[in-house]
Amino acid sequence: MQFVTRSIGLSFVLGIVTTLIVTGVVNSQQPGRQILDPGGPGTENPDRAYSRGVRIGNTLYVAGNTGQVENTGSLDRDLETEIRSLLDGFKSNVEAGGMTMDDLVWVQIFCTDLALYDMFNEIYGSYFSGPLPSRAFIGTSTLLGNSHFEIMGTAVDE
Repeated sequence: MQFVTRSIGLSFVLGIVTTLIVTGVVNSQQPGRQILDPGGPGTENPDRAYSRGVRIGNTLYVAGNTGQVENTGSLDRDLETEIRSLLDGFKSNVEAGGMTMDDLVWVQIFCTDLALYDMFNEIYGSYFSGPLPSRAFIGTSTLLGNSHFEIMGTAVDE
């Protein structure tokens, strides 16, 4: 009888641990939150002041990113390549949150030269297969790393 009780107890504990790992609670995540590539104290990226995204329920908040080349911080000065790098990185973050670009409901783009609006839109539209999300295209004097663009957004999984 004691063996059966221990076996049931061990199975229960293993079930709880497995559930916690699968739901992401064991990884210092708050229940109900999925943190994408976390930054800050106690993470693998303690010097980065942000996480790439936070998913709460069916809503994903994607942090701003630029067209800088990942892991090097360099920026390709060819504008078309910078735009594609920006959108590819953003798309990667959206997909890491379990969503697609078509799940976006709100996007903000910051740009250092509003004359680039049409060029940006031509490439931007190719990243969607359905109706485009609500959006703001905001002029600014400078961006980190001398980028021409920064993008951030919110997606909802229906």
